[in-house]
Amino acid sequence: YLIIMNQGKAKENANPTILSVLKERSHVGFDWSELGTFEKREDEWIPTSAEDVAIFKALTDAANATRGRNVNLLENAGMTFSSSSPPKQRNVPRFKFSPSTSSDATSSTNDAQSTAETSPRDKITSEEIFDIIRTIQDPEHPNTLEELGVVSLAQVQVFDQSESSSDTMNEGPPKPSSVAVRFTPTIPHCSMATLIGLSLTVKLKRSVPPRFKVDVRIEPGTHASEKSVNKQLQDKERICAALENKALLGVVNKCI
Repeated sequence: YLIIMNQGKAKENANPTILSVLKERSHVGFDWSELGTFEKREDEWIPTSAEDVAIFKALTDAANATRGRNVNLLENAGMTFSSSSPPKQRNVPRFKFSPSTSSDATSSTNDAQSTAETSPRDKITSEEIFDIIRTIQDPEHPNTLEELGVVSLAQVQVFDQSESSSDTMNEGPPKPSSVAVRFTPTIPHCSMATLIGLSLTVKLKRSVPPRFKVDVRIEPGTHASEKSVNKQLQDKERICAALENKALLGVVNKCI
């Protein structure tokens, strides 16, 4: 509080003379409970959570390291720092995984893997394969191969090893899964027969699981160069080399 007295008569901008200053400090009762869930037992504050322990340790370390300079505002507010080490923590939840729980989880994982391995795969049908290739566009016409009669469901054959258990009982290696497609060029001298076969091959290889062997051929007796085109379509190295041609690959991607 300031005790002020004006000398002489009052003026509009009179300069006051300060006679004395009375200092008085008011405590607001600030303590550890304001910072978290601390409990007071006797003269000691007890943290009840891991967060409270961290707060207590940080402030106590700061007080000890600087001899109270860094926490003087808290001390002036009423907080006390009585110990450099945090008191014993109480009522903090702890979690522990028992060995049986871990083994049960491992057992459940192994059971799930074994079930997935032993469960039969979904069968791939001819209808599904035909749905894959029926929408391929013809390189010369604005129509699909199905619309032009180049492919049909009757020209699709699928052998999925998962659908036949009797073959696995026979001696010798099992027959691999395969997809065989025969297509009919629009005319006997169609110059796009190889490109159509290449589009069918690429679309199938991109769509069916890798366990399937893809076999695309011309329907027997429907093209003048049937043997030559079929030989090209069965040559894996030639197909890979053809797909390295960016222009040709762009045409194939546009068709499929």
